[in-house]
Amino acid sequence: MSIDFTIIKSKIGKDVIVTFFSQLMIMLTFFVVNKILSNSLGVEGYGQYSIIKKNSAVIAMVMLGGMGIALPRFLAFYRAKNEVARANAILVGSFLIVLVLSLFIFILFIVFYRESEMIIIGVKQNNELFYATILYSFSICASSFLFSFYRGQGNFIKYNLSQIFIQILILLSCFFEQKHLFSLLIIWSISTLLFTFIALIKDARYIFSDFFNNVKKNQLRLSFKELVPYGFTRTIGDFVLFSFYAFPLIFSNSKYGIRDTAFFSVGIMISNMITPFFSFLGMVLLPYVSENIATENHFKIKKAVNNLLIVYTFISIFVCLFVFIYMDFLIKLLFNSDYLASAVMIKVIIWSVLPQALYLLLRNPLDAVSKIPFNTINLGISFLLMILMFYKSTSIIELSYSFLISNFILAILSVLSWYLFYHRVMSNKNAIQ
Repeated sequence: MSIDFTIIKSKIGKDVIVTFFSQLMIMLTFFVVNKILSNSLGVEGYGQYSIIKKNSAVIAMVMLGGMGIALPRFLAFYRAKNEVARANAILVGSFLIVLVLSLFIFILFIVFYRESEMIIIGVKQNNELFYATILYSFSICASSFLFSFYRGQGNFIKYNLSQIFIQILILLSCFFEQKHLFSLLIIWSISTLLFTFIALIKDARYIFSDFFNNVKKNQLRLSFKELVPYGFTRTIGDFVLFSFYAFPLIFSNSKYGIRDTAFFSVGIMISNMITPFFSFLGMVLLPYVSENIATENHFKIKKAVNNLLIVYTFISIFVCLFVFIYMDFLIKLLFNSDYLASAVMIKVIIWSVLPQALYLLLRNPLDAVSKIPFNTINLGISFLLMILMFYKSTSIIELSYSFLISNFILAILSVLSWYLFYHRVMSNKNAIQ
């Protein structure tokens, strides 16, 4: 299989290049934020921050209700078909779904505060930190909705600029407030929500205004019928995906304590610093594949994804080898010498970058080509196996190997889903619907 470099000249090629450099900048700012907090919060404080960071992502994805995938998928699809009314209804419908779900989650956490406190923030009897975490989760949900809107519009300039701006706000706040996690979460939440609100007013107001001035209840009803079943199955998948990184820390904290969990989290955190670099292309591929499905151009879809699988494999292996060789230097650079004890775990966990890269590349094309929730099924299988292996583990290093194995299982299932389903079945344009 050879790589066709002419794809670089196409729209997706330009979007990929812009997104590549944007995500590189975001990754670098994330490194700096992590360096500041790992030093200012201390080992135990950083462990708690890691737990909150992962759990906030899980809560945000539940609030989002799968709209992070459904919105760009259907928006791009109906834009390609020039069905403006349907596209507008999709945006309004997804917005209403997110609002209702977010309100429901807020109420749920208020009612079951005592039951969820330890799981969400890693400690008991800290009301302020608990509710700050929930607010931070909502800010992640809101910004994710904005990013999804830009992806569905095919506007990857604003998609990337909005992410960069929010990350810069987070970075700047760390220079003014470093030692109090509660204050940081509040600052991050308010600044993110303000920016998201202003951006939506500026770029989506005309769509909402046009829709509500020409109320078409039938269009909205149709959008709900498409979004709810599609989004619900993806919500389960998103929940499991983010639990993939939150559950290991929750489990480790309950069994080995916050200090050992802090060291364990360093391995997962380094992996998570790298993997967003691979996920960006999947973000570009979802609207791209959806548009080509609308125009029934399956050859372009296959060529783009197959070429990128080769590239991703080589790049991820190179990254793993680089981190493995320069382990101690990177720990001191990104954290400090207090975290050198985590090296033995990082040497195992870092290899999870390879399967994560393959999964992150394929998850969006799989969601675009089929309404069958392949990602949810694959995630569910690999996550259940990880839980089983965790409970059989007797040490932190065994948890690391369990985490690695479950990621490889996920990648294998994703590759099989793509080649066995799309290449053999979805090539028939009549099977796609």
